[in-house]
Amino acid sequence: MHLSQHAKDLDLLKRIADSLECGIVRKHKSREAVELVITKSEDINQKLTPLLSKHTLSGVKLLDFERFKKASILINSKAHLTSEGAVLLMSTNDLVSIFLAIELQSYGLYILSTIYRNSELSTTGGLIYFLLGGLSSCFILLGTIIFTIGFLFKHHSISDHLKKDLGNPYQHTLGVNYQIPGNP
Repeated sequence: MHLSQHAKDLDLLKRIADSLECGIVRKHKSREAVELVITKSEDINQKLTPLLSKHTLSGVKLLDFERFKKASILINSKAHLTSEGAVLLMSTNDLVSIFLAIELQSYGLYILSTIYRNSELSTTGGLIYFLLGGLSSCFILLGTIIFTIGFLFKHHSISDHLKKDLGNPYQHTLGVNYQIPGNP
């Protein structure tokens, strides 16, 4: 989990990391920003989420935080391996949540494709699907990075941008179609 702020807020993020007793504060590579990086899910669920729940957020940030809490609860209860993962995918409106939902659903498909572990074809198919899924994840993350650099992070801003773009619209869906699997 990355919490980004302007570079002038370095002391603020350091104090937050010290009070939570978790995470690393580092400077962003391409922007004038600093970010607090928390990688352990226990720290996110037991320290960060209660802290943010105490302090009232408003507007879009509140909606994003509510979606984040729902996704966190799904992951902790392993419910993301069921239909709730698909519901999360349908209810999201930013690229990172879409990526998270698709990846969580893909793990179940990797397991199903290798269900016959004594079969060489099953194991080979599962491994190939896993490797190609990782490659398509790279496509999705690269697209997310490109859109983030251009500050296009929500669906409505991306669709407005794609309407203006003269390029091939099918290029933007390559990684997503393989992950979901939307292509034969």
